[in-house]
Amino acid sequence: MGGECGNWIGGSWRPVGDGGGFVVGDGAGGELGRRPRAGGAELEEALGVLGDASGSWWWRGPEERGEIVRALDWGSELGVCARGLGARMGIGEERALELLEDDLEEVERGEVAGVAEPGVALVRCAAGGLLSGLVPLVTGALERGWTVLLLADPALPWMAEAAVRAWTRAGGDVGALCVLHDDGETVARAAARSGCLAGALLRGEVAGLAELEAAMAPRGAAAFGAGVLEVSAGEAVFEGIGMRDVTAVVTSECDVEEEAFSVCEAALGAAEALGGERDGCVGRVVCHERLFSAFTRAFLECVDELAEDEGGLLRPLGRGLRGWVGELTRVAVGEGATWLRGGASDSISKAGRAKMTRSVFTNVEPNWRLARADRPSPALALIRASDDDRARELALACDASHSHASNSHGPA
Repeated sequence: MGGECGNWIGGSWRPVGDGGGFVVGDGAGGELGRRPRAGGAELEEALGVLGDASGSWWWRGPEERGEIVRALDWGSELGVCARGLGARMGIGEERALELLEDDLEEVERGEVAGVAEPGVALVRCAAGGLLSGLVPLVTGALERGWTVLLLADPALPWMAEAAVRAWTRAGGDVGALCVLHDDGETVARAAARSGCLAGALLRGEVAGLAELEAAMAPRGAAAFGAGVLEVSAGEAVFEGIGMRDVTAVVTSECDVEEEAFSVCEAALGAAEALGGERDGCVGRVVCHERLFSAFTRAFLECVDELAEDEGGLLRPLGRGLRGWVGELTRVAVGEGATWLRGGASDSISKAGRAKMTRSVFTNVEPNWRLARADRPSPALALIRASDDDRARELALACDASHSHASNSHGPA
């Protein structure tokens, strides 16, 4: 599915051989396609290509680089991305296309940071970030003057492959962008430890970012890649943006029915919230106590209708989500939260293969871990507030507790 695909190194696709690679599956476990599992040889080759191209790309200067980057036509790639996303989430191509069109409109062009010398940047965005998460990382690294080693997310590999086609159509340097596939963390960790990186621009689960940050070697310090890419010694830049959920506020002036529907879709819907895994989806609701019972009742009706229309949740996009939800669930019950939908038997099994369901908890206190959990998941907490001002105050406090700020470890 999706035309040209595979590892992209030195201006050519390296597709998976017969029976090789790993399966890119739909949400129920069916096979949508396969991608090659990159290893040490592919990583070494890609770093060599990117290193050879880094000087010429950097010397083009900020103005010329900016012109090329701004010429990237991401919209032309939405069709192939929508086919993959629609099949993976079970929402169909048309709904997926609408989602991606809206998502692409949310792409923000930030201020471009300067760099002191040429280099290679590692770039990766988790599937839940969609294009609004991926595009700024890719374009930001390229505009800085770095060449880019882009690691595709194994759940939605079409996003990274779309970057290649947009880049080549815009006339970008062939050697300035490479894409590698991996269904684990082997390539990411090896790249971080290689000592060949000037920077890493990543968006993903907070714990995973911390692991890669700890693995980052100073430039020129590691043995991997010796003789492939000459780099000057020094600290590499690490910028990690944690995937996070947000808090919705239901004030005394809200229409309960309308608010319940919109929150349900933004928290748990497959077509809007990616089943609870989309970056920025709703993870908590702080509600004025006067409307709390009415909102809870309307919200649960929406959850039940959503389950009837979309069925149960499909296989998670992100690795480790089952474990995270299981841990969060146990903590929530231990803290005293009341389960309204979902259940431990639905989300947790000894083998870790049980189908996940949408979970809703009530009687949640704002200082509990469930109220401060930052990773997007299909578990929603309902929090009561004494008045509208208190509701807004609690929502800000919950969101402020997230560990999602960018981190930098010095200039390249």
